[in-house]
Amino acid sequence: MNSVEKELSEYLEGCKTAVISAHVNPDGDAVGAVFSVALMLKNSGVEPSIILDSIPHKYSFLKGGEYLYTGDTDELFADIFISLDCACKDRLCERALRVFDRTPKTLNIDHHISNTYFADVNYVYPELSSTCELLYHLVVDRNLIDKDTASALYTGIMYDTAGFRHASTTSETLKAAAALTEKHIPFSVIYRSVLLEHSAAEAKILGAAINNMKILNGGKYISSSLSQTEMELCGCGINDLDGIVEYLINVRGATVAGLFSERGDGKVKISLRSVGLDVSKICGAFGGGGHVNAAGATVIASLSEAEAMIAEEITGKIR
Repeated sequence: MNSVEKELSEYLEGCKTAVISAHVNPDGDAVGAVFSVALMLKNSGVEPSIILDSIPHKYSFLKGGEYLYTGDTDELFADIFISLDCACKDRLCERALRVFDRTPKTLNIDHHISNTYFADVNYVYPELSSTCELLYHLVVDRNLIDKDTASALYTGIMYDTAGFRHASTTSETLKAAAALTEKHIPFSVIYRSVLLEHSAAEAKILGAAINNMKILNGGKYISSSLSQTEMELCGCGINDLDGIVEYLINVRGATVAGLFSERGDGKVKISLRSVGLDVSKICGAFGGGGHVNAAGATVIASLSEAEAMIAEEITGKIR
């Protein structure tokens, strides 16, 4: 990636201010990527402003959140807009999108196979485990990766590989993670915070999802749905659903798992996980996307309609 590193360095040259964002409902890779870039830019003399619609509490141990911009984005201007872990422009939150469209330089760094290459400059590497792994490889000046930055990058890699369990984990992924641990990061704290700890609300909503679980296609497809009423009764928000579909795909014999959750305005969020089936193509048919084994989409439908649409797509594809 030496030539890419040089190109990136030249593109950033002369920038004094930067807006950084990621996809809506950011996960561990998105948060880790945004925070790490903000920290590295600050250490390089560039003033960062982060725009995210929400930050799950589980990532509160990371540094970088102090650069979160909470003001009116109509009054925010920057030399460059950096989109991270976001497959298409429409996946940016509305506040960020307004800034993107008027920023003179735009940069897209991502690892989703469904990326639409929507920025002026695009670095998209679907073969890598995470955007945070990609960022690690892109950093020209290794001195910019201090303990706080390394913690953020490690968090993203840890999240998107599910603790190095996904097939996207390669020898290069492990080398990057090993190098980051040399910065004396609290890797055991990161593992517990990202993959193990959960709130009481998260435990309750997982119970509701298990209660609603459907075993289909001879046990090869596991599906569950959650209504807004159920989420309200459990006292949880959309960030508390993180990890449920990962639990479902680990049912013995399952090759595909789906979680369907109501999001208001007649919309349903679809989250799919798989072992061996390309669910990014299934979600792509509904305007979504993602990875081969992890993808999502949002559709205008009822829960039952959304479940039926996906079940129809999956039937015949599961071996």
